[in-house]
Amino acid sequence: MNKNREVAELLSKIGELLELKGENPFKIKAYIKAARAIENLHADAGDIVTKNDLKAIPGIGVAISEKIDEYLRTGKLEYYDKLSNEIPHGLKELLEVSGIGPKTIQLIYQGLGAADIDSLEKTAKAHNIRGLPGFGETKEENIIRAIERITP
Repeated sequence: MNKNREVAELLSKIGELLELKGENPFKIKAYIKAARAIENLHADAGDIVTKNDLKAIPGIGVAISEKIDEYLRTGKLEYYDKLSNEIPHGLKELLEVSGIGPKTIQLIYQGLGAADIDSLEKTAKAHNIRGLPGFGETKEENIIRAIERITP
């Protein structure tokens, strides 16, 4: 069974969490690049791990190769679990809001303290988001509509 999509999603999630955490942009890009490389593989990542050839894939270095290997062998990745536990649950929840990514979430969290969907909605409806640098009325309205689509 091909695990490439599953591994690529995991690497992408790690990239998002690193971005939420404000980590080094090069580290974030490395995980995003590795996710794309795995997703575009014609061979199954599991077979490549078995042959110990992951590092031969452009965009996958030693550290990420070891993480992929751990995940494919055990079904878990300690690094992801640890990283996920360092980020407040509400911030991870905000990744579900269409149209906002980790950078936007980080700006809103640092600038306005919105740390979950409810506080983001209240902040947007109070027209506070448009006051952040690079945000305007349209972005604020788009956030409100996106929240309304995912909340009952």
